Order: sequence, then C-alpha cells, then structure tokens
Amino acid sequence: MSKKSKIIIFVCTAAIVLFSYYSVKFFSALRRTPPLDIYSSFASGYLDEGHYAESIKYTNKALELDPDNPDLLNMLAVCYLYQGKFAEALPYLEKCVKLAPKYYQTFNNLGLVFQHARQFDEAKASFAAFQGT
Repeated sequence: MSKKSKIIIFVCTAAIVLFSYYSVKFFSALRRTPPLDIYSSFASGYLDEGHYAESIKYTNKALELDPDNPDLLNMLAVCYLYQGKFAEALPYLEKCVKLAPKYYQTFNNLGLVFQHARQFDEAKASFAAFQGT
C-alpha cells in the first residue's frame, strides 16, 4: 500500500471518528433542549422569513407549553397582523396587555388593530400608551 493510500485511509478514519463523536454530542444536546425553545425558535424564524402560517403553527405549539408567555402571544398576534387578520390578533394582544402591561410593542400592535377597525379613540389611546412605556 502506498504512502498516499495510507494517508487517505487515515484521514477518512479520522473524519468518521470525529463525525461520530460530534454527532452524538449534537443529538444529546438536542434532546436536552426544551421543546418550548425549539418551537419558539422555529416560530420566530418563520415569522422573519414571512411564512406566517408556519410561524402560527409553531407559536401555537409553544403556547401549549407556556400559555401566558407575552412574547409568544405578541408573536402570534403579529403573524395575524401581517396576514391582515386583525380581528384574530386582538384577543392575543389583549391577553398580552393583561399579562405584561409594560410590554410596549403590544400597545403599538393593538393600536394598529384598532386603527384598522376604525376605532380611532382606542387606537389613539394604544399609541399613546406605546409612546409612554
């Protein structure tokens, strides 16, 4: 066997050993990652890419694990806002305001919902709360 063949065999063997080692570490770390973090990461990624239906799917899965999470509630509402489904966004924003009254972004989103519904007094109050937080 030539020296070149021995080097190739050594490099391939080393690559297999390293791959095996790191793949075991990766999959055991994945098993330890809480599903909530995975679902919310997928939801956020899909939202950023404009795939709102997928984001809604994963946000709902995350909300099953943590139904009072203001970040998730607001994210779900934003998905509905971007789809033009203002009425569907409203209950999530209202719940978010009750749970986290200082979560300023919710007031801006709530103002958008009220503005679309032509409820201008409520929209004005929400935008004022947004600026005051």
